[in-house]
Amino acid sequence: LARRPHPFVVQLFEVINNPREDKVYLVMEYVGGGEVWRRLPRVAEQAAPREDASAAADDGDDARQVVRQVVRQVPPATLVRYLFCMASALKHLHGMGVVHGDIK
Repeated sequence: LARRPHPFVVQLFEVINNPREDKVYLVMEYVGGGEVWRRLPRVAEQAAPREDASAAADDGDDARQVVRQVVRQVPPATLVRYLFCMASALKHLHGMGVVHGDIK
């Protein structure tokens, strides 16, 4: 991963193995902004301001319900752009033999 960077994949700088603690540490690029699904209410608000879009991410509801509610308010072109970025990153990783075990 460190040798073949991709614009939509967080860069891995170093892997530190600590056998005494039975732990592996990954030193990775910092990416601010939080999880993608938590960013969607802001995108929805910019497209068409609604009170329920910003409240959806903060009210403690089940994440799937919140995502469904917010996705309905995000412009389709924006969702396609997000999907393209994720698919491009996965294709890059799979081409390197890396499999992500937690795609939702």
